[in-house]
Amino acid sequence: MPIINLSFNTLALLAATANGLNVLKTTTTPNGFSGPALGWNTFGLQATQLAPGWSTLEQSEVLKQCSIMASNSKLKAAGYKYCSLDSGWSADGADSYGRVIFEPSRFPDFNTSFTKTLHDDGLLLGVYAIRGVVYLDVDKPILGTNLKIADALQGQAPNYVDAGNARRVFDFSKDGAQQWHDSVVALWASCCNTNDPYPTCNNPDLPLDSSATVEAYRKAIVKSGRSIRLDISWKLDRNATYYDIWRANAESMRTDQDINEGNGSPIFVKWKTLLSIYPDMDNLYVGNADEISGVKSDERTSIMTHWICAGANLMAGSDLTNMDAHGIDTLTNSGAQAVAAFTRRFSMQPRNPGSGGTEAKQLQAWIAGPSNNGSAVAVLANYGPDQGRGGFGTSLSGSQTVSITIEDLGLEGSFFVHDVWADQDEETVKAGVPLARNLSKGQSKLLLLTPVS
Repeated sequence: MPIINLSFNTLALLAATANGLNVLKTTTTPNGFSGPALGWNTFGLQATQLAPGWSTLEQSEVLKQCSIMASNSKLKAAGYKYCSLDSGWSADGADSYGRVIFEPSRFPDFNTSFTKTLHDDGLLLGVYAIRGVVYLDVDKPILGTNLKIADALQGQAPNYVDAGNARRVFDFSKDGAQQWHDSVVALWASCCNTNDPYPTCNNPDLPLDSSATVEAYRKAIVKSGRSIRLDISWKLDRNATYYDIWRANAESMRTDQDINEGNGSPIFVKWKTLLSIYPDMDNLYVGNADEISGVKSDERTSIMTHWICAGANLMAGSDLTNMDAHGIDTLTNSGAQAVAAFTRRFSMQPRNPGSGGTEAKQLQAWIAGPSNNGSAVAVLANYGPDQGRGGFGTSLSGSQTVSITIEDLGLEGSFFVHDVWADQDEETVKAGVPLARNLSKGQSKLLLLTPVS
């Protein structure tokens, strides 16, 4: 249920290189953002309760976590600023106009000290919203109209269309549907002082078309005059019809399921779960020690590498009060953040060793760019044996050599190679000369390629 997503600014294909690489480039998002969100989301701790003292979603525990983004100089300098509340922050009922509000038992000071503390710390608030309106609120008036919410719903009383989660579905051909969404976004904008709210639109009921909800939230954001991200999740249809709607209205979209472990688990995530997904499927569980994160240090670095190179939202799901040195460096490494500035404009795509193909492989390579000056970023990875979710079906064990040529990557010319995480200049590669690394299971290399002038 987290709202972390593949950041998709307006996506374009640049002219193909001589070796057949169509360069992916992202520009400004529909709501005016030029990059992904960086911050922290509550759902990992909600699902696992791995932070000491965390038993439920409540404002004191959220402030403990989010205050770290303001007090930790490295997180702050790297740009982590979104404090994102997942499911459970809102009340089962609504205000007198049927608008989504906070749960007072969990956030008793939401409109006062809670949001003020975030604002004073330079943080921005994000909230999770499920489409539709709670069924108990259908007879309430819509702010600024003479209509009731029921007048704008699909179906007739008492047989309104069920959206799941005790909610009813709006009919966007009816007067009042857009006005209700306008009023909800206006409320979030006002209660959050000068913070930028971070609403999302969820689609828990698969058979129903939720695209109009996304469009309604986008229109409401424009009307509000505020700088607000709209990141949508999950189980979204990705055919051409709906993808164009998502792209035209939202900053990002989730591509699949949650990756975290469930209640009672001693760890946040398993490596085999990560093998089933395209990068930026969910929160970043890389901040805590290996035995808490559930993945080894090399694997934590690989996770971060893939999220960065996909141009993904970088929303931590770890216990920020208990980060280890490797976790802090993984989240804030200056070299990796410089790569993130590159890949938010040029996101990566697969280019397989030996073929330049794009199918899933255990020994995989990726390329981001090249930019106009010829610079590019390459990732070499050994994902380890397929454990049923990898999509590649091979089971090579132990360390493996991942070897790729400049031609495989779709590039031409010669390049200086810089190992980003090691901050080390390495060899110069040219056409026909393999770029090879010996990698253990779950290990990857993040390489900056600068053209030789």
